[in-house]
Amino acid sequence: LNGMEIINHEIAHVLMTPLLKNPTTYVENLNWIVIQEGIAHFLGCPQKELILKRLDKWRESETDLENAYVVLANPSIPDEEKQLLLKQANANSDFWKKYGAISGVFRAAQIFKIEGIQGLINAVKSGALKKTGSYLRPMPSAIRSK
Repeated sequence: LNGMEIINHEIAHVLMTPLLKNPTTYVENLNWIVIQEGIAHFLGCPQKELILKRLDKWRESETDLENAYVVLANPSIPDEEKQLLLKQANANSDFWKKYGAISGVFRAAQIFKIEGIQGLINAVKSGALKKTGSYLRPMPSAIRSK
C-alpha cells in the first residue's frame, strides 16, 4: 500500500464514525468492526481486483463471524473470551484471519457491485454491512467499471 491508500482508509473511518451508533454490547462491537473496517479496507484497496484473488478467504471469515456472533450473544460465556474474539476480528498477525474486517471488505465489495456507492452509504446509515445474496463470483468487470 502507498500513503494514499492508507489515507483513504483512515478518512473512511473519520467520515463513518460520527454516523454510527456507539456500540454498547459485544454484538454491536462486532457489527461496528465489520462495517468500519470492511468499508475502510474496501475504499483503501488500491486495486479492487486483489479482493477477487482471495475469495477463498470470504467463506472462512464468514464462518468465523457467524460463530463469533453466537458466542458473543451467549451470556454464559466469560467476558475475557468475548473480548478476545473481538480483538481477533480486527487485530491478527495474519491479515486474512481478521474475520470481522475480512467479512466486511467482501460484503462492502458485494454491496458496491450491486448497489454502487449509494449501497455503501445506505449501509452506514443503517449501521449494518449485511451479506446480501450469495458469495461474490463473476465480478471482475463490475468492480473495475465502478
